[in-house]
Amino acid sequence: MNIRAFKPNDAGVCFKIRSEAFILKFYHELGPEAVAAGVNAYLPDDYARMAKKMQLYVVEDNGQPKGFFTFKRKDTATAEITLLYIDLNHVRK
Repeated sequence: MNIRAFKPNDAGVCFKIRSEAFILKFYHELGPEAVAAGVNAYLPDDYARMAKKMQLYVVEDNGQPKGFFTFKRKDTATAEITLLYIDLNHVRK
C-alpha cells in the first residue's frame, strides 16, 4: 500500500469509492433518497476543491487507487481525519 497526495485526475475515483460504500453499506439502513443525497453530497469537482483547502490523500495498492482520506491538522501534535473511504474489497487489508 502506498499513500500519496491527491491529484486532480483522482476525483472520479474518490467519487466512485465513496458512492459504492454509501450504496452498499447504507442503502438498507437509510433508504434510496438518503443514500442518493449522501452520494451526491460530494461530486468529482468537490474533491478537487476540497484538495485545495485541506490535505487529501489517496491510498494505492499496486498503483491502483483503493481509498482516500482527508487530514486536518489541529495543532502540532494533533490531527483529525475528517473523511476516510476505502474500496470495500480492500477493507482490512
